Amino acid sequence: MANTPAINSQRLRALLDGVNAFGRNPQTGGYNRVGYSDADMAVRSWFLEQMRADGLAVHRDPVANLFGRYGPADGPCIMAGSHLDTVPEGGAFDGALGACVALECVRAMKDVGFTPATAIEVVATAEEEGRFGGMLGSQAIAGVVTAQWLNEARDATGSALQTRCAIRV
Repeated sequence: MANTPAINSQRLRALLDGVNAFGRNPQTGGYNRVGYSDADMAVRSWFLEQMRADGLAVHRDPVANLFGRYGPADGPCIMAGSHLDTVPEGGAFDGALGACVALECVRAMKDVGFTPATAIEVVATAEEEGRFGGMLGSQAIAGVVTAQWLNEARDATGSALQTRCAIRV
């Protein structure tokens, strides 16, 4: 390929800094974007808008997984990404780096005018760190979460999952 895609490290850093502007604890240096918390939902909305601004076809599923598709609208895709939620006082890179790198890879392809024959879907999964058991977003994508489980799930404080994630774009 004459124009090889290249990661723009400054743009990637700016994207990661944007994600990490949500839920930062200045006293500890940790990040608090526990699944479905206000900070987690705010960063999800922000990240979705970043993908939309990049021209990706975006959607959010019922558990708040985010998807940004680049390439053909129909057919199979290659998914890349990670999660945006954190454990309490989590690190700056766990999850967030994977989601940001996936979006930067698509941006790099777009920079050189490369459109893949098989779509790339940037994914930012929801609730991977364990508030409602962990890996919920991945399990939802895989189709192993039942409607009954979603309706009955509670966190350690008794808060219902259903009240936090039944959101659509």
